[in-house]
Amino acid sequence: MKASLKTSRTARRLLPYLLILPGVALVLAILYPFFTGIWWSLTNYDLTLGLAPKFIGLTNYVRNFTGGGEGLHAILITILYAAGAVIVQTILGFAVALLLMRDAAYTRVFRALIVLPLLMPPVIATIMWRVMMTPNGVLNYLLGLIGLPSLNWLG
Repeated sequence: MKASLKTSRTARRLLPYLLILPGVALVLAILYPFFTGIWWSLTNYDLTLGLAPKFIGLTNYVRNFTGGGEGLHAILITILYAAGAVIVQTILGFAVALLLMRDAAYTRVFRALIVLPLLMPPVIATIMWRVMMTPNGVLNYLLGLIGLPSLNWLG
């Protein structure tokens, strides 16, 4: 009895840390590539040469933004692309919302056309699982590889 109480208390004490673990893993999975990219930008790293990177500080940035203006041009193109995409998506989204709110004859068809792509992935996944579970499907083949008998998955 006392062992189970001690285990219960330990589990209760560790539970918050176990629940936060996936979030910490996700943050690390995002931050590691980010800081690696920053590190590489501060070195003379060249993937094609295979040499060990040497720290050169902000030299890459200075060269990129003062050399021929290519860096500034790239930033300008990125800003124009982002602004254009936001403007076009906002206008199209607003137009679709207005079309969906109308009480016209074509509204039902338009709503169906909007919802149809949302229904396709579950339907396709269902069909694929059904095909994999047939008597000659992939699941029974894998069971046969490890020496187990075939199962009637859908029976």
